[in-house]
Amino acid sequence: MAAAESMTKTSNELSIIINQFNQSLQKISENTKDFSEFNYHLQTNIDGMNVGFADLTEDLASHKNSIKEINKRIDTLPFSRKKE
Repeated sequence: MAAAESMTKTSNELSIIINQFNQSLQKISENTKDFSEFNYHLQTNIDGMNVGFADLTEDLASHKNSIKEINKRIDTLPFSRKKE
């Protein structure tokens, strides 16, 4: 009788442990999925930023001469930002 009770108790405890282990695996699976989604969105954002910076660089390069001319004109104004 004692052996049967001990086996039942051990079986129940093992069942609880297996259940807890399965829950842990489920949480790991969910967290891994969340992390993968985060990485995907991060990569998408970085790609978008790269495109934006490339466009900005291209626009600045195409307006470089205009920017230089504007700076020259500003420097000739009486309230010029240049310090003498």
